[in-house]
Amino acid sequence: MKKSLSRVLTVVFIVLGVFIIAALTVFFLSHTSVLSKLSLPVRSLVYGGVVALLVLPVLLFFILRNKSLSGYSVYALEDLELNEAELNDAVANWVFSKYRKHVEEDVQFLENEDGSVSCRVKVREE
Repeated sequence: MKKSLSRVLTVVFIVLGVFIIAALTVFFLSHTSVLSKLSLPVRSLVYGGVVALLVLPVLLFFILRNKSLSGYSVYALEDLELNEAELNDAVANWVFSKYRKHVEEDVQFLENEDGSVSCRVKVREE
């Protein structure tokens, strides 16, 4: 839980930092008299270029610090093992949410020669 919270906070601070850099840059550049003489499209390009130049080092720092960025994932992964009853419930819930039909009997799991697993269900006709 603590590690997951630290990952969430890291992602939030990165996004917040990039936003603050962009907002302050546009604010300060819009109040300078040098850029007020330029046309609106040229000013927009200048603002975008300056924001990109200021944000790029921040993003490069985090990319180089952790090349895969997997440490900044919001979700931690773990393995789960489901027993047959839980699989039956999961398949029945999926069938109901996808087809809006109720499963009447237990789910039959079938394995092919190549190792792939499929399942057969009986649903109520309505």
